[in-house]
Amino acid sequence: MVSNLPTRALQEDPEYDPFCDPAAPKKIKYEDILAASRRCVGCVVNTPCMKAHMSETLGIDLYFKQEFLQHTGSFKERGVCNTLLLLSDEQKKNGVITASTGNHGSALSYHATRLGIPCIVVMPLRAPLTKITKCTNFGVKPKLHGANIGESKLFAMTLGKERKMMYINGFDHPNIVEGQGTAGLEILAQVPDVDAIIIPVGGGSLITGVAVVAKHLKPNVEIYGVETDKTCSMVETFRKNERIYFPIDTTIADGLGVNKVGVNTFHTLKGIVDKLVAVKEDWVARAVMHIVEEERFVVEGAGAVGVAAVMAGLFPNLKGKKVVCILTGGNIDTNILARALERGMAAEGRLVKFKVTVSDRPGGMADLCNVMAQCGVTLRDCIPERAWVKGDVFSVEVKVIAETRGWEHTRELMESIKKNFKECVFPEMGAHAEKSTVRRGPCLAPNPEDYDELCDPDNPRQIKYEEIVSAFNQSKAFINQTPCYHSQSSKDFGINIYHKLEFVLKTGSFKERGALNALQKLPLNKKKIGVVLASLGNQAMGLCYYGRILNIPVIVVMPKGVPIIKVQMCKNYGAKVIVEGNELPDSQKYARRIAREKGLTYINGRDHPDVLTGYGGVALEILEQVPNIDAVIVPVGTGGLLAAVATVIKHAKPDCLVYGVQSEMMPTFYESLENGSAVTKPMNNSLAEGIAMPYVGANSFHIAHQLIDKMMLVAEDWIARAVLHLIEKERFVVEGAGACTMAAILSSLVPELKSKNVVCILSGGNIDAILLNRSIERGLAAEGRLVKFKVGIKAESAQMAQLLKLIADGGYNLVRQFMDRIWVEEEIHHVEVKIVCETRDLQHALQLKKMIEGAYPTTAFFETKPLNDKHICPCYIRKS
Repeated sequence: MVSNLPTRALQEDPEYDPFCDPAAPKKIKYEDILAASRRCVGCVVNTPCMKAHMSETLGIDLYFKQEFLQHTGSFKERGVCNTLLLLSDEQKKNGVITASTGNHGSALSYHATRLGIPCIVVMPLRAPLTKITKCTNFGVKPKLHGANIGESKLFAMTLGKERKMMYINGFDHPNIVEGQGTAGLEILAQVPDVDAIIIPVGGGSLITGVAVVAKHLKPNVEIYGVETDKTCSMVETFRKNERIYFPIDTTIADGLGVNKVGVNTFHTLKGIVDKLVAVKEDWVARAVMHIVEEERFVVEGAGAVGVAAVMAGLFPNLKGKKVVCILTGGNIDTNILARALERGMAAEGRLVKFKVTVSDRPGGMADLCNVMAQCGVTLRDCIPERAWVKGDVFSVEVKVIAETRGWEHTRELMESIKKNFKECVFPEMGAHAEKSTVRRGPCLAPNPEDYDELCDPDNPRQIKYEEIVSAFNQSKAFINQTPCYHSQSSKDFGINIYHKLEFVLKTGSFKERGALNALQKLPLNKKKIGVVLASLGNQAMGLCYYGRILNIPVIVVMPKGVPIIKVQMCKNYGAKVIVEGNELPDSQKYARRIAREKGLTYINGRDHPDVLTGYGGVALEILEQVPNIDAVIVPVGTGGLLAAVATVIKHAKPDCLVYGVQSEMMPTFYESLENGSAVTKPMNNSLAEGIAMPYVGANSFHIAHQLIDKMMLVAEDWIARAVLHLIEKERFVVEGAGACTMAAILSSLVPELKSKNVVCILSGGNIDAILLNRSIERGLAAEGRLVKFKVGIKAESAQMAQLLKLIADGGYNLVRQFMDRIWVEEEIHHVEVKIVCETRDLQHALQLKKMIEGAYPTTAFFETKPLNDKHICPCYIRKS
């Protein structure tokens, strides 16, 4: 309990904490953790412990304990909840105080507000805006004080003693550690035959609590702790066998940034931890990226260090073992996430930076771009340098950033650049990658008689409820039921929202359901010959994966411009990949030609009757998981998922509403409904690329148009906001197509669903890292959290300093700045400063606009106007 304090004059040392006394450390006991577990039932989430998709790649039977699914996004809630529940009535009345840079402060804010306990959270002056906003949203506006967490802690402890508030150490208070240990009880119940548990380490509360539980219940289980090479205070403490001060600078794993580990944690942990390691920060970035791309979850750097250590080969003894890795939190700042993804891609050779000298005459840059295009490389950035070039005056040195499939692809690019340009500088090559199986096929003329008899507009096929049930039962041996997760933001919208997490399937999308069923329905002789399809990615990955499992040869034809990661995934599953055609219809024609010439079975991945029948399993699971459902919202491309879901829902629960949603950039299904028949539209780029289709499915449209209740369009900015919302509120990585369902709710298209039980199908999570970054930035801009403006000032350092101080004093983060000296309308001594700032929210953005225009009334111009937060998207309602 929190009474029985050690006797000591508190006035002697303002930083003295009676619960964390070096002279009287407390050893954490299993019985106290067990009591904490019973105490916190219903107050914290018993988080899932799911098998990782990357298990096979890593050679470890790996499970992820998903602590980022706690309400505030981290395990810290466990300790906070336990501590607050143990307060005496007087302590509850006086309140609590803490110093924090993020997760502990958010957890304390949330649970103190929930329990009606006064609370103060002190943060450093330069704390990230997102951390400040989270605490405020949970009911406690942080006090900003001090240049670092040390100064914030001193202020908080002094203020706490003045006001008789209890200071709660976020990583060493005994009750905090006991609460964190409840995660260990859950792990051993969820994976009873676990061989090892890997735990991120900051101050030591989580590893201590889990180790106490694990060693008590299963002494042979191994406990491994992981820090980064920039935050390794616990590693150094154990090496020297004393608590030492470890200097910490900026780090990708800021949640582990504790200069001195806990008194009680170090005292308890000695003798029960098997190994402590430090992993390099680049591996953490790679781990964040792989968790995003393979597991479709957003995890902060601190939460990903365990995965990073496994990927880096720091635990070779765990090959073939059953291992649980705790993903401790998902509260990563969106700008840091973007940097982590880019750094991870660079570490794996998927982003490469090089310099090349080209002719500065017309056509020189075109030659460079043409060589890169022929290599299948994506140009990301290009900066010409003319002043400091060693060559002749007609040469320009170009600094290039390009996206490749990996080191092997980068080597191909390097060889091609060296062959065509004499002067070029590449980085040293990294690890060897497998050779790509991607090839380009010869161009074939379209055949006007080339069509798919199973997807014939003049003879559309119907699918039956009984067929869907049969396919669903047959698929259970391969496909586990995906969760239907109750949204943490339901109260914000007044709708009881459930998210159907189709992105947790092995290939990251619902598409594999249809692919599996189509392959299972093939006759034996057709299975031996193989199949071919054209795809933009998700359907292909599903078909390739189950083709490998069922030993059915697969050929995939993809159009140019498909994200490299999707091409690479198909290759990883053992398929033969051909890149042919500028758009999907071109690839489909080529795939059908191959099918005829080689006797292969052509599978239309978006409209084949067996594919649609397989999709219906999504709806059968939804009805089991949310039996009192009132409505389901479905992302729509050609309409296959919508047709299958509507068939099931309207058969089993006719009163349940079925809504479809797609991007306004490709409103093919929407306009087909308005027209009363299928229409075709020219391709247009969209954040929802997975459903950006130029046509509707013949079978899908025939089925769906009779059954759905409402069809909606959402603007691209709202899709970006939905991607951002799902990352920040739910910690899910969802591609734009899957996020459309949440975009419909965000943009107020469904006011009639207030107080209803609504399922949003998050159809897939296979979003390219670069596209994810763009979606995040566009979402931030749409919400007024990224603001772009320019200001004309005199070209003097003092003037620039004054402008930047004005921005800093307003609590804004400077994201980018650029000074234009050439295209300036003012006199020669002026420059135009172009700035991108990060704000807390729309209101904060409006304050920035008012402040800048007040200080620079004649030269300030806001290129983005974060003023319109009431945009409503158009929608189409089917007439009865």
